[in-house]
Amino acid sequence: ASALAAGLSATYVATVEPAAATNKSVTWKLIDAGGVEIVNPSIATLSQTGVLKISALVDLTATNEVYVQAIAKGAEGVESELYRVSLFAKATSVTISGPDDSLVAGQEAHFIDIGADTSTLDLTAVVSPATAQQAVVWSSSNTKVLTVAQDAVDPCKAVVTPVGIGTAKIVATTLDGSKRKAEYTVTVGTVTSSLSLTEDYLEMAAGGKLTLAVDRAPLDALGGQDRAA
Repeated sequence: ASALAAGLSATYVATVEPAAATNKSVTWKLIDAGGVEIVNPSIATLSQTGVLKISALVDLTATNEVYVQAIAKGAEGVESELYRVSLFAKATSVTISGPDDSLVAGQEAHFIDIGADTSTLDLTAVVSPATAQQAVVWSSSNTKVLTVAQDAVDPCKAVVTPVGIGTAKIVATTLDGSKRKAEYTVTVGTVTSSLSLTEDYLEMAAGGKLTLAVDRAPLDALGGQDRAA
């Protein structure tokens, strides 16, 4: 089975067996859920080259699936199984959401502390409109920084795991052929756990100058300019 959005098309290929068959030509047939051949172009059309095109004006409340079938020429009664195609509205946009507490003040990207006990990030994609296929393919722009695993039950959910320091984008792309996508930027680093001055106590004459250094832990922690108070 597959899915196709209104206004889009897909090409199907029939394999005739045995490979040594003299005539490998087929005819194509489009059938509705009731087993009746579809001849109304306002629903869909199927060419004799296997190209299925769903009408942009199809009434999805009346027809939400069609079936494609190939029939062998010159071999009476030899036909393929029915291949189900689910119909959806064409996706117009995708959004990705994550936990609000993953933002660090002053940073545009979401931040993951790779040294934290729990450093994974749960993301959810929503495809609009609601009648569009609610399924996406997840990917990472840099798998050396982030990997992403799709939920086995809900394809619109994913778990992001940091594997290295840096910034990468998690991308969700629609499956209906519309190629709509959304990006979610994530920065991976380590958070400063402590700061210490090089001197605990010093005496300084009035009007004198004193230079202090700050030791940051861990050394590769992300942060701005250190200041002594």
